[in-house]
Amino acid sequence: MPPDRFVNPYTFVPFPDEMAPRREPHGHCGAGDLWSGTIGIRITARTPLLVRGTAGAGKDTLPHRTELDGSIRQIVPGSSLHGAFRSLHETLTGSCLRVFDQEFTPVYRDAAVNTGGLVLAIVDEVDHDGRPTRLQRCEPVTGTATADYRVHHSVLRAAGGTDGIRSGQRLSIDVDPAHDEVARVALDDQGDWVVFISHAQARTGSEYFAALRKLTDEVLPGVPDDVWADFQVTVRGTDDVRTAEAGSPPLVPVHWPRESDVVVGRRYRASERLQERQPIWLRFDDTGKKIIRIQLAQLWRHRGTTASGLGTKPAGAEIKDASGSRVPPLAKACTDAGSLCPSCRLFGCADTREDDAQRPSHADQQSYRGHVRFSDAVAEGEVTGLVMTLPPMGAPHPGAGQFYLDATEGMSGNGALPPLREWGSAADRYGARRLRGRKFYWHTSVDDGPLPHRGAAREHHKAEEHEKTVTEAAAFPLGTVFTATVSVVDVTMDQIGALLATLRPELILSDLGGEDRDLVVHIGGGRPLGYGSCTIILDPDRTRLWNSAVRYGGAGEECDLDTIAEFAVEEFRESTKEPIARQWELIAKALTLDHVDPTSVWYPPGAHWTDREADPEKFDAGYAFWRGTSGLALAEQEGQRVGLPLALLPHIDGQQSMPIVRDVDIKDPKGKRLPGRKP
Repeated sequence: MPPDRFVNPYTFVPFPDEMAPRREPHGHCGAGDLWSGTIGIRITARTPLLVRGTAGAGKDTLPHRTELDGSIRQIVPGSSLHGAFRSLHETLTGSCLRVFDQEFTPVYRDAAVNTGGLVLAIVDEVDHDGRPTRLQRCEPVTGTATADYRVHHSVLRAAGGTDGIRSGQRLSIDVDPAHDEVARVALDDQGDWVVFISHAQARTGSEYFAALRKLTDEVLPGVPDDVWADFQVTVRGTDDVRTAEAGSPPLVPVHWPRESDVVVGRRYRASERLQERQPIWLRFDDTGKKIIRIQLAQLWRHRGTTASGLGTKPAGAEIKDASGSRVPPLAKACTDAGSLCPSCRLFGCADTREDDAQRPSHADQQSYRGHVRFSDAVAEGEVTGLVMTLPPMGAPHPGAGQFYLDATEGMSGNGALPPLREWGSAADRYGARRLRGRKFYWHTSVDDGPLPHRGAAREHHKAEEHEKTVTEAAAFPLGTVFTATVSVVDVTMDQIGALLATLRPELILSDLGGEDRDLVVHIGGGRPLGYGSCTIILDPDRTRLWNSAVRYGGAGEECDLDTIAEFAVEEFRESTKEPIARQWELIAKALTLDHVDPTSVWYPPGAHWTDREADPEKFDAGYAFWRGTSGLALAEQEGQRVGLPLALLPHIDGQQSMPIVRDVDIKDPKGKRLPGRKP
């Protein structure tokens, strides 16, 4: 792989053109033509296997259970097996997305192109939820004199002392008329001016300026319901909220220079609850009277939106006049126990709807008990865990349209506002772009040493600013062997075939595409980091399947694994719709060990591979990639907006490498390099 290219850790198997139909399950009646029994499986870890947060697992202990005789068995819990195999079964059968947040709406950082019209205000009063009920408004910016609107970090330090000025404090100021700048500020409870202290992390250059605004006597009566609800959504994904702990103070120091101990002021931590005396920014409608947005910084966060409102619709919402929803209707989780997809008919489904109004009656529970159970997978012999520090792993961000949304005709050209990557941008003008499909992480072998090359934190990850995002854990080492039992009760022959193909994908995928495939299945966590790839084989000696009629004293038959497997898999193959079966070759690619170069898999790097060890912090900072591929407009030429291109994640059936984007590679339409952002 060239040093300027990489492979993203995940890909997508597209939704089939036609999803599996839903129908009433056959129930748990024990009919004589149904089958029951147990299937023995052996699991071999082809990469270290990581299971955390369950069954005794700790930072230096493997998950385990204590037997009645006092012995300890190291295990992978049956719930982990259930989740892993159900996910694959859903893909093989064209079933619903059981784990899918239909209420998800994307949130984006504002581009530095439109901060005009923002007005600072001070929160005078809040209710028990931290919602403002009274605000004191500041004067809007109407001129260009720097003396009126900002103050240098040296002036802030001189006035704030060791603790620093608090954001929102009232001040009196002295202006140097010769240089038209604020020469001195002083704390003054009756002062006419207030200061806004912001986070310094994204600042570039050698100077820090804080915003100043002059208070007015105008009092605003809180914020509208929809504005407050929108703020709640946009603030939840901030670093402050994600890393907050119980009792975290509302104010945190701001250091400048960033790496120093010098405090220039104290800012308010981003939170879903606002504080009295906290400054916030307001945006008004065209009349200048109605608040339409509140934000905690001049460059804040927003939900994807356009005039048509496409972007504000949740992921599972039907969008009229826009080619349906972001996912096929039958990809949404089943909610009617009388009409279920193949996976819900076999594995069961639980009604998790929180809104009683969505149910036919208050007490109605649309759930169905499954027909399959997984035992714990017990490790053979005593295993010594691999103890490591894991690098930061953020939550998935389906709002990144470069990777998560399909391509459409609307993405020709480049440069738009909002950027083309956003849900609801100009790229949606021909209809809402659909989500790419079901997410799969590439399976990559361990190339050198006991851990995947991206599987452990590096020194800069362990620095103080990242300490809350790295964790220690123990993993089962490469080569660990487990045994488990899968129990089925009252299932049809084609359901057995689908289950066997899920447990042992070679039964249905090995002859597709003419390749010699080494098929593996992900179990446990840490998949983005290269953990959890496992080979599964069926154990004939621990497998028994029989007609359910035998359980009730009726005449029946019992079959060995080899006899029933061939017949059952063929039944599954014949019962599967052709559009779903067409996806099997793509699934095979996603399950093939080392289908992509294992040494080139990484989240978008910020430097070439040759610089990985020389400057690891820069290499791991992928901001330049997401910025440089966003489809953001930078200028207007001949009546059209031009700017940064929109990059798309390669289709699973194509060549997977992508170019690395560095800060130096991001240029405007005239070829001038744009300033970067420090990680």
